[in-house]
Formats: sequence, structure tokens, C-alpha cells
Amino acid sequence: MLDISENSRIEAPLLQYLSIMIQNMDNEHAIYYCFSNGYINSIILHPYELDGGDLAPYYMSFLRAVSGKINRDTLCLLVNVHGDAVVSFPLYTEALRFAHHEEKMIQTVVRTIALNIYNGLRFICYHFTIYLITSSSSRWGKKHD
Repeated sequence: MLDISENSRIEAPLLQYLSIMIQNMDNEHAIYYCFSNGYINSIILHPYELDGGDLAPYYMSFLRAVSGKINRDTLCLLVNVHGDAVVSFPLYTEALRFAHHEEKMIQTVVRTIALNIYNGLRFICYHFTIYLITSSSSRWGKKHD
């Protein structure tokens, strides 16, 4: 739908609709289905005309709605991986593009998105830290010559 639109006439209402839909999703299966298959990332990476128009607030509202549903299970659906390495995280990188936007409301939304992402990463970091501690604990107990 976004590929056929020539201007923001359809983009603004579509982003608004998707934001409302995502915000109102309570079922984990619905969120998982919505975030899978890269559809959300393709909407995030669509080349919008954000300069000089009123589309930026709708776009940022959409990004905030997506970030509000991030948890340890959904975070992996929003990153692009190659092998075992994360090669891109469109939600995060696109939000950071607006970190120095002239509108304070948009800057605040960027901070909210970052905090939501960091909250989702907290679970991953916690498990990684526990893994490091348990795998290194045998080395910590040994005396070094």
C-alpha cells in the first residue's frame, strides 16, 4: 500500500491507523504475528517525505507504538540478523535520526522509544550477564600461578 502512494495523503492516515492498532493489541500472539515476517521493518524503512510536512509526528507515533510492545520475545522480530550477528535495527536507527529534531515533542518521543528498547534489551543483557558469570565462575575460583 505504501509503495503505490505518491505523497503523504495515504501515509499519514495509514501510520495513524497502524499506531492505534498496535497500541490496542493485548494478545501476545497478535503482537507476534504483526511483528513477524519483517512487515513492521518495511513500514519503518519506507522512504517517507518527512521534511516540511506534518507526517513526522505520525511516523514518530507509529515508532513509539511499536516500541511500546517490545519485550524479550518480540525484540528479536525487529532486528535483522545475518548468521548470529545483528546487522540492523531499523526501529532504533530510524528513531535516532530524529534525536535533534526542532520539535521538542519529537525529541521526547525519541527518548521514549530508546527507553522502551533499552527495557526490552534488559532481559537479554540480564541473561547474557548471568551466562558470563556462570561460565567464568570456575575460572574465578582458581589460583593463578
